[in-house]
Amino acid sequence: MRFTACLTVLLFSVFPSWGQSDSVQLQNSIVGKSHFVYRLIRQEYITNENDFILDAKIDTVYLHFHKLDANDTQVVYRLQYAQNDNPSSLKIVDSWIPGDTAELILAFSRSGSVEALVNWKRFRDALASSFSRQVQAGLMTGEEFEEKRLTLNQEPIVRRLVAEDIQYAFHLSGDTLLLGAEYLRVKPVRSPFTGEDYYLRGNLVGEAIVGTRSVLIKASNRAESEEKQWLMQECRDYLASQGGQDGAPLTELKGVGLNSEQEFYYAPSDSLFYRIQLSDVLVINNQSRGNIRQWDLWDVYE
Repeated sequence: MRFTACLTVLLFSVFPSWGQSDSVQLQNSIVGKSHFVYRLIRQEYITNENDFILDAKIDTVYLHFHKLDANDTQVVYRLQYAQNDNPSSLKIVDSWIPGDTAELILAFSRSGSVEALVNWKRFRDALASSFSRQVQAGLMTGEEFEEKRLTLNQEPIVRRLVAEDIQYAFHLSGDTLLLGAEYLRVKPVRSPFTGEDYYLRGNLVGEAIVGTRSVLIKASNRAESEEKQWLMQECRDYLASQGGQDGAPLTELKGVGLNSEQEFYYAPSDSLFYRIQLSDVLVINNQSRGNIRQWDLWDVYE
């Protein structure tokens, strides 16, 4: 059986409304299928303080998940990034390693969340090799290399570096959500200046989409005053390193902010997430730099 892009239209057919006090178990029925595809639209933009767009980039790829193996607790998939949605003649695109088409081998739980990057050592070795070249170029000390090498010898660390969006897109699978309730949560968000994590406080709310049997789950995490001060100092240091004279920054900083927002569209009748949107925004002096990734469920094969 094969579902196509018209699935999104079908999910918005009118059904009796349901109450905000209902609970929803977020099972993910596509895990276990032989092959499923998400279309990923990636957008990067810069806007000024008046919300005029100064620059924008957009591209589209298709994420093909092919089932390799399954047991009572896990299902293993090979993930390929392609320029097209035709599984019989895929046009594979380069992975995050330039010039490489390395595939991700991912283990999912039966409920649909990502549990492991099976071929993580292949990516660990590639990252370690990159750090070694930085040492040879004088961009990293031997002590820094050894610290990073030891950190990389952990599968969860490498999985997050290589497949963070993929893991986060499916992380709600298996949870139970009470509609209308506000859940407080903390989400790690990387600093764009240092790469270190900020643990930003925020909330998550699920609501029924009026007139449908679909659920919209919205989450938001934003830097607060203390984090904004740290971010401002990191930004000063970064600007100074990029060419400021006598350590002075190139521009006067008035404020720096960082936020992460997510939307998950879920169809309980089919037990699947048919649209997922992840958004991260850095704000410097009221100028926004955004990175939006929209996942649309494109095809499912039995």
